[in-house]
Amino acid sequence: MKKDPYKIAWEWIKVIYGVPAVFVGFVVFIGVWLYAVSSWGFLIGVAIGWFPALIAAVIAGYLWPLVLIFGGILVHALGIQLPFFSG
Repeated sequence: MKKDPYKIAWEWIKVIYGVPAVFVGFVVFIGVWLYAVSSWGFLIGVAIGWFPALIAAVIAGYLWPLVLIFGGILVHALGIQLPFFSG
C-alpha cells in the first residue's frame, strides 16, 4: 500500500519545525528559570519559578523563528561580539 505524499510531507514539516522548537524552548526555560531565581531569591525562584519558565518556553517553542530573528536583532543592536562569528 502506497503512503499518501501529503502525509509524508506533513511528517517532515513537523520534524523540521519541531526539533528547533524543542531546543529553543529548553534554552528559554532555563533562562527564565534562572532569571526567576535571581529576581525572587533562591527559595521562591526554584520552588515556583518553573511555572512562568514553562509558559515562556511553550510560547517561545511555538514562535521559535521569531525568537531567533528578534534575538539576532537584539544581539546586533547591543553590539555583542560572539566568539564564533568574529572575523
